[in-house]
Amino acid sequence: SSGYILIHPFAGWKAKEWDLEKFLNLAEKLNDFGEVKIIVPDGYITGKPLQKMKEKFLIVETKDIPALIDCIKNCFLFVGNDSGPVHIANLMEKPVFTIYGPTNPIYHQPKEGISSYISKEIKCSPKNNNKLCFTNGGRRGCPSFECMIQLSVDEVFLAVTKFIDKLNKEKQLQILGG
Repeated sequence: SSGYILIHPFAGWKAKEWDLEKFLNLAEKLNDFGEVKIIVPDGYITGKPLQKMKEKFLIVETKDIPALIDCIKNCFLFVGNDSGPVHIANLMEKPVFTIYGPTNPIYHQPKEGISSYISKEIKCSPKNNNKLCFTNGGRRGCPSFECMIQLSVDEVFLAVTKFIDKLNKEKQLQILGG
């Protein structure tokens, strides 16, 4: 696929964020599928941690929404937590892969376009008729964040690669006229 895989490892609140180190491990694994870039909002990570990331990964620091949009334009896949940038990428008709934890994908996944997701179902996950888990999506003091902690890099990698395979098959069908 032309373009790059764009990873946005942040969300509106911490409970919705899969661990940054896990995203970095995922980025390493996804390098076999093409160039991977990681979006970091300007000033969100600074100093030595940012420098260490830049030594190993292609980091794009975005100062505002137009810069984010500009970065999304050339990706072939957007990977992130349940967050606004996932929906921006979806509105830009980019395939999106979303990681869900304390929010219910039934309510929060993009309603149109090409998308896929993963979530770890545990006893406190939001049920079909709830938008958020019992801790208001982790904002009222989740005791352990197990929905995100238990979701492994290998599980997410497998789900993302299956989604990439599906995208490639659909593209081949379009090329063949079917």
